[in-house]
Amino acid sequence: MRRHLITAAALLLAVPAAAQQTIVIYHCTDAGGAVTVQNDAPCPAGTTQRTREIDPPPPLPAYVPMAPPPEPAASTLVPLAPLTAGERPPDDPAAVAARAIDLRSLPPPPLYQCVTYDQNRYFTADAEPQSRCQPMQTVGIGGLQGLGAGAACIRVVDTCAPVPEQALCEAWRARLDEAEFRLKFARGHYDTRARRDEYAALERTLDASTCAGVGDR
Repeated sequence: MRRHLITAAALLLAVPAAAQQTIVIYHCTDAGGAVTVQNDAPCPAGTTQRTREIDPPPPLPAYVPMAPPPEPAASTLVPLAPLTAGERPPDDPAAVAARAIDLRSLPPPPLYQCVTYDQNRYFTADAEPQSRCQPMQTVGIGGLQGLGAGAACIRVVDTCAPVPEQALCEAWRARLDEAEFRLKFARGHYDTRARRDEYAALERTLDASTCAGVGDR
């Protein structure tokens, strides 16, 4: 089995800035139609290979907690009475067309790059960093490790930063590749169904934005 695949963005963030290079993602399709996504080596002989190069995202800045929103001011507006059927003007087709929003003219939703205490990196749409239980070293009687010393952990928060707007399309495609990998290696009916729903939702979001048709998935 191929070693665990990581996304291009995660691999890029794991190396020093001076050594960061363009990452090549290989999409390999075998004779049976099975697709493998990898970034460590070209596709093996006998498979169809497609490649995509991605640029390194900028390094993560330090996480700064968001300030709470200000309290809304009390409204002094008096609501208007609704128009009756006779008073309501008909919709002008030209005005309706002008008000219609083409979803593909909008950028994709924001994403955040996060890193855990053990240096695992991931993308998320949640602006609130996750907290995790980092194991602590425990010792038994006499200061020896193990020997029924028990276990303990400390709560730590992931470090997250927003993905720059110019890197959003690549980040969303990398997130879709991650979901595709999880779907291919899902176990059991319920896990497969959940992974399929996750992949479909991410694909719809990407296709309904300015990222649709940009680059090769």
